[in-house]
Amino acid sequence: MNNKIEKQLNFTCSHCFSTFQLLEIHEKESQNCSQNCPTQWQTILNQHYQDCIILNLAQEQANQEKEEHD
Repeated sequence: MNNKIEKQLNFTCSHCFSTFQLLEIHEKESQNCSQNCPTQWQTILNQHYQDCIILNLAQEQANQEKEEHD
């Protein structure tokens, strides 16, 4: 028997009306995993969001440098 947990996050910007959604589904099997898979999943998510933060900061810096040169 599977235990299923769903987490859904939604955000809509009130200024530009952009919408962001994140859906995480965790289906836990009846047997225990010796590989600590929730930690592995969290590591993947952390890396993804760190990459997003780095890209966002680089884009902000490029925009700021462009504004300074204009």
